Amino acid sequence: MSNVVNAYNGSEPYIFVSYSHKDSNIVVPAIEAMQQQGFRIWFDRGIEAGTEWSNNIAAHLRDCAVFVAFISKNSVKSENCLDEIAYAKSHGKPSLLIFLEEDVTLPEGTEMQTARFQRMFYNRQGSIQSFIDNICTATVLSTCRGAGTAESVPRKPIPEPAPAKPKNKNLLLIIAIAVALVIIIALVIALVSKGGDTIGESSVAESSQAEASAEESEASQPKAPIAMSDDLYDCTFKLEGEIYKLPCSLADFTSNGWAISSSGYSTDKLINGLSVDAFSISKNGKKINIGIANRSGNKARLEDCPVISVSATNGYGAEFEIAKGITLSSTLDEIINAFGTPYSRDESTHYETALFASDDEYSYAEFTVYDEDNSDETTIELACYRFEDTVTTETNTAPPEYLSQYTAPDTLGNDLYSGNFKLEGDIYSIPAPVKAFLDNGWAISSAPKYVVAGGEDKIKISKNGATIEVSVINFGDYQTLPENCVVTNLPVYNYDNAKIELPAGITHGMTEAELDSLVPAEYDKLSSEYSVNYSYSASTPRDLYIYLYIDVEKGDALSYIRINSEEWEYGN
Repeated sequence: MSNVVNAYNGSEPYIFVSYSHKDSNIVVPAIEAMQQQGFRIWFDRGIEAGTEWSNNIAAHLRDCAVFVAFISKNSVKSENCLDEIAYAKSHGKPSLLIFLEEDVTLPEGTEMQTARFQRMFYNRQGSIQSFIDNICTATVLSTCRGAGTAESVPRKPIPEPAPAKPKNKNLLLIIAIAVALVIIIALVIALVSKGGDTIGESSVAESSQAEASAEESEASQPKAPIAMSDDLYDCTFKLEGEIYKLPCSLADFTSNGWAISSSGYSTDKLINGLSVDAFSISKNGKKINIGIANRSGNKARLEDCPVISVSATNGYGAEFEIAKGITLSSTLDEIINAFGTPYSRDESTHYETALFASDDEYSYAEFTVYDEDNSDETTIELACYRFEDTVTTETNTAPPEYLSQYTAPDTLGNDLYSGNFKLEGDIYSIPAPVKAFLDNGWAISSAPKYVVAGGEDKIKISKNGATIEVSVINFGDYQTLPENCVVTNLPVYNYDNAKIELPAGITHGMTEAELDSLVPAEYDKLSSEYSVNYSYSASTPRDLYIYLYIDVEKGDALSYIRINSEEWEYGN
């Protein structure tokens, strides 16, 4: 298994996670984030190849301390997911349902079974960080968390980890699951190779020019002809009569007449540092999806990012063939006869999937076959993250120019939709540059060595005995220092010793009755025997999200305030 998002394997209490593989793009990153907060989690990535699937699932359900189900329109159509819920109910497992969508209707029998289960709405959280902040307060999960908080469960550098194995039919899902992995691979390589060295803008420019010269020199060399391989994990494929091998370049496709067809994508589109993306390309009315990876910490043009995955569906018309003559017309039995026992196989009412992965886990293929009553489609996805070289990025220490667009508000005001807040006597608006906090006497007490372009991380800031952990984003085009980033998520607990105040005078210690008189009706309020929380999210200003939390078990007083915005709109 991958070293990034592993299933827990031990004797301590753990959470069993039930989910539809179609939702892996949301669930797997959420699992990873929870693991980084110390939660012990088992999910079906912990099934060893060759073991009996249903027995393994039942055994881990039987032994789990808590059952968590991610509920979606996909999961309620999955017999496996519904069976897992029924099993958890029948065995009296403490349970939490996390709804990924607002308008999901559980089957009547399942609704009755889960009537007493605690519920949370992921779609109302605003971001994974919001979800994690709230999930950490869920009493039902506390027995499955390691001692302390995230600080006691640090991220450990891992030499050359392999990509996580995706389990769904959509290319976008493959790409989303691989994001965390690609980032960690590159970060580890950069740290090991460069030791966190920093340089100025001129050095970055020289480095870029050197890279460009090397690429031009390589491009001038004639490419050896590619032959189809019978080894699935060599990642060769034939598309409309032309043979390709992953990873490859976008130019390999465009030179054969393919063109980008997804709205909002072009060869000049900038891709965030150490990230992946996916889009469609078309030719003569036929279409496939491809995924790319930016292996640099700086933003890169789309056309300069290697193609790492390809997905073809027979409904899109392209002729597509992989190893051993497997095509979009092949049956699942023919696929399994060609490549042997799959790493995993998922059977649903209307489709079947089979996932194959190389021993080093850098290459994988997934096949999805729908029945005749549901489009009779077949999708083949092929991906390869195996590169012969490593990429390092040196950190530009120059503050990005866009930070100068921020101006702190003069007054806090009474508008709870303004994004304003007062922290230790100084007024800010979210998002705010880290430098604005430093200028007001805060100091960075813990931080990564750098943040990639478009990337997000956490830092700790301290002042007068108060310490809070905030999320920061680098909205710039190059990898830079944390102090050159922007605070986008500010969670403050009453025990952080930091005095925070929102407009209308909302601050720690307020009672539910006081909050009811101040919080606008547009805020969502959710009450249970354990807690009372208020939340608000809006696209303007700046995708603002506010969350207020009262821990009823510890008294009727506001103990947690969080304000979040991940959109930089000051220059608009």
